[in-house]
Amino acid sequence: FVNPFDLSVGNRKPISRERAFVESFVAEVLADEDGKVNRDLVAALVKKAYDDLSDLDISSSAKRWQEGQNAKLDGLCRSLDIPLRDTTRWWTIVDALADKGRMREAIIAQRYAAPLLEDLARIVATEEFRKDYGDAVSKTIGLRIQGAIEQFPIFARPTALDIGEARIVSIDLNDVILRGSGRGVSRQNSLMYMIASQLFLRQISGNEQEVDAMIFPEGMRRAYREYWMKRFQDIAETPKRFAMDEFHNTGSTPSMVSLVEVLAREGRKWGLEIILVSQKISDFENFTELTS
Repeated sequence: FVNPFDLSVGNRKPISRERAFVESFVAEVLADEDGKVNRDLVAALVKKAYDDLSDLDISSSAKRWQEGQNAKLDGLCRSLDIPLRDTTRWWTIVDALADKGRMREAIIAQRYAAPLLEDLARIVATEEFRKDYGDAVSKTIGLRIQGAIEQFPIFARPTALDIGEARIVSIDLNDVILRGSGRGVSRQNSLMYMIASQLFLRQISGNEQEVDAMIFPEGMRRAYREYWMKRFQDIAETPKRFAMDEFHNTGSTPSMVSLVEVLAREGRKWGLEIILVSQKISDFENFTELTS
């Protein structure tokens, strides 16, 4: 399982590059048969999901710990004297682990605090959403989200796939890529390319300027800031190359184009080289201004 809504450890709200990815992913899920989607609706839906599940807002409803969701974390927390009760929020566990220097485990714990596709379904079913966008839109969007959960269960649970600290990563999508044309084909392929790219990019993205944009609880700001400043320094000193082969399989959907454009612009700040490989020149028409 790979949850597209995961964020940088400690951070409660997505920074710009994280928001760009999540919005592109959700837009692909919600787009109609012509690939069109209301981008303002997508942005509002994504913002609402993170607002609702943060523990820093008075009106939020952060996710709570449940026995057995991750037995290893349960055991570790008890060995470290981190209280675990039915009322304990996952964000509280994240901060406690980070405070004890267990940042790797804090990253894993945060996966249970993050929004899921089912949380978007809950939001579109609320009276507030129906009032803003209408019953018809609410019903249509809700059906598309439920359809995505059933069709792509890999995206509907907390992240379990972990590439750790690997410096060279190769992800083979052959078994999940469809051949042919049509909205269904380009949709599935784009989602698979997006999530595969995100698995890698989470490891090598960002720069020190982003730390100021991250939202941390006041008592943990120093610990998280020190971690990310060191992490971004390591990233800056490491050569990075990201290649996507058979790029034509995505059909150059608007969501995929938007994601690559963000990577091309932002990646220059942290020394990322992007390589797109395809069999057709036309697949790169949207990126000619970004080449160098």
